[in-house]
Amino acid sequence: MIYTIIRNLLSNAIKFTYEFGIINISTNYLNNKQIITIADTGTGIEKNDIEKLFDIGTKFQKDGTDNEKETGLGLKICKEFIKKHNGDILIESKPGIGSKFIIVLLKRIILINNINLDLNILNDLIYPFST
Repeated sequence: MIYTIIRNLLSNAIKFTYEFGIINISTNYLNNKQIITIADTGTGIEKNDIEKLFDIGTKFQKDGTDNEKETGLGLKICKEFIKKHNGDILIESKPGIGSKFIIVLLKRIILINNINLDLNILNDLIYPFST
């Protein structure tokens, strides 16, 4: 489940970050909690839209930087998966600046070293068979 969460968040970061943007993945441990952060220099999210991202009863969709369509379900599913691991997900975002998704887990599940990835490499990891 954790890999599915990270894959979805990375996919979203790619979708909402312009070409030559930056996506950073990091992990830290603090007070017996693992903190996984996925941050981008993408389009960002309006403050009043952040709560809509996780609300099952609210349909919220936004096209990607290349007009990619989405269902609006990915983050809702991520939140449920994280809850099953007794964790939480937080969002910090500024329109036009980018977003930071912070996953807090109560136990050590995975370890990712601090990584900066070129978007083309990251795109190949997420969509290896696209042309």
